[in-house]
Amino acid sequence: MVGNIGFRRVPQIKSRHKGMIWGVYLTPVHRGKGIAKDLLAATLDRIKTYPGLLQVTLAVSAEQKSAWQLYHSVGFQEFGLELAALKIGDDYVDEHWMVLRLRN
Repeated sequence: MVGNIGFRRVPQIKSRHKGMIWGVYLTPVHRGKGIAKDLLAATLDRIKTYPGLLQVTLAVSAEQKSAWQLYHSVGFQEFGLELAALKIGDDYVDEHWMVLRLRN
């Protein structure tokens, strides 16, 4: 396995126009080679074909600056910051929330 991306479409009728990327993972040996961008682009190409899907959101740890840059480079825009969103051991980590509008 090189990596994968998790995607979930919101099932509720009032929110069905939204989806969420909930995980992007590459094995350590494959990181830093542009593979994540290709994988993300392929995922976005696929989900753009889903009828009625207008936007995709994701959250990225404030410590993952390269991931934030990747998402920004393909058009995601930050719309919020969730303080202490994750607890890792005894530490709390903030998350940036980002959105990509697929169509208007």
